[in-house]
Amino acid sequence: MHPSNLYYPQLQQQSWSYGPPAPFALVPHPYYPSPFPYIPITPIPAPPLLSAAFSPDTESDKWAIAFAGEFFNGIVPGTASGPQRRAFKWPIDVVTPEDRLLVVIRAIRKAGFPTIGSFLAALFERKYNKHSSVYNSVASFLRGAEDNTAHHPVTIVDLIFHHTKSQRWTDRIAEEPSFSLPRYALRPSLRLDSNLIPPGSNSTRNALIDFI
Repeated sequence: MHPSNLYYPQLQQQSWSYGPPAPFALVPHPYYPSPFPYIPITPIPAPPLLSAAFSPDTESDKWAIAFAGEFFNGIVPGTASGPQRRAFKWPIDVVTPEDRLLVVIRAIRKAGFPTIGSFLAALFERKYNKHSSVYNSVASFLRGAEDNTAHHPVTIVDLIFHHTKSQRWTDRIAEEPSFSLPRYALRPSLRLDSNLIPPGSNSTRNALIDFI
């Protein structure tokens, strides 16, 4: 007899002609004490989706649940992607546009984009075709399909150009732009040089002036 059957007779396998053996438990033999300590197996519970500190009774949590409803449809297996059915209505007399922007910036960072630039780069640097809401929204914006021209790409670039934070100042004097000539405007000896010296660092406004 196999030593394991001396200590654990329940491990003896039955014929497979009647199907697989029934589940067994590691129980010591009453006459042959086990050389191994008996350790009961306790199942490990799955971690909760929400932390113990989360309480939907607070006003902040109620807003979060209502605002984020259906956010993960089409991402979580078994859910369908599509437009959200429930609209979240902000209490306008309490929440300002800056408050809403704060929520969006927090959501962007929570989604893994540490800066606005990293989010915009991910939005425009490649083509997407998995979620229609993504590529349709990007296409609509880039084509200027919205009736309100204040939301068109050219207008947004103009807002960036005239924003006070787009310029750098030294002793209240705006930095001078560092212009770079396009390759075709360089003298022939430099046009074929693959190691051209890049232009100096520009502020966003000066870089746009140089780009245009």
